Amino acid sequence: MRHASDGQILAYLDDELGSAQRSEVAVHLSACGTCVANLKQYEAISAEFREALSWLDVEVPLTAAQQRFAAARRVEKAEPGATVAPLRPARVLHGFGRSGLLKAAALAALLAGAASAAIPGSPVREWVEAALGLATVDVPVVEPVQTPAQPTPPAVAPATQEPVPDVLSRVPPERNRVEVKLREVEGLVVVRYVQEPGAAIRSANVDANHFSSPGVIEAGRLGSGDVYVDIQANVLEARVEVNGELYLLKRGDNTQTFAPIQERTSTRFSFPPRS
Repeated sequence: MRHASDGQILAYLDDELGSAQRSEVAVHLSACGTCVANLKQYEAISAEFREALSWLDVEVPLTAAQQRFAAARRVEKAEPGATVAPLRPARVLHGFGRSGLLKAAALAALLAGAASAAIPGSPVREWVEAALGLATVDVPVVEPVQTPAQPTPPAVAPATQEPVPDVLSRVPPERNRVEVKLREVEGLVVVRYVQEPGAAIRSANVDANHFSSPGVIEAGRLGSGDVYVDIQANVLEARVEVNGELYLLKRGDNTQTFAPIQERTSTRFSFPPRS
């Protein structure tokens, strides 16, 4: 896939992508430094924004602030040009480029401005008006624009979870590569890209045998039952062989198949029984 868009990165960060899209973005992030840098920048902005929100969720020091304003006005009248120390030292955001700082500043300014000036009768508004001696001016209420009601889309029944056999054997990746070899297979073979690390073989055949070595897993006497092969979605390279024939080869984001396909999606490949 091309570089992930800002919308895709934000949806990935907020866990709003479907499983297939999330797997696709995760695979891309595992190999793209540019998109990983963008993801880290949005994570940092999100953390700063949450911290900014926590500053608003405190009690306003009305009495102390009024006294500080009154003192400032007295000092200004007595000594023109003099200043009074602020109630709280200014805070500086570190570690942002110009783009990230502008995004964080826009979010914080929007929320702070709405909280302090746009809410009639709020403690912050009353505090500012009392300290500066301003007359109370009602902020006109803007009526929301009425938009035509959109028809409710038909309800979609949730997809049923696919029943799969238990794990027969599993191996971790070796140098970000895995290899699966299936022997004596007569039934359907389903290869799935999953979040779990490494590779796993699933079969309900109790007579099956299996053994493994670093990054390689083999199983035999699998018979006519369905066999599922789970491959880590963001692994760099994966090979699946069935009865000595190469069925699937994954390198980075690209997947090649070398046997007849019964069903194919971005994360699932079904190979029918071979005669």
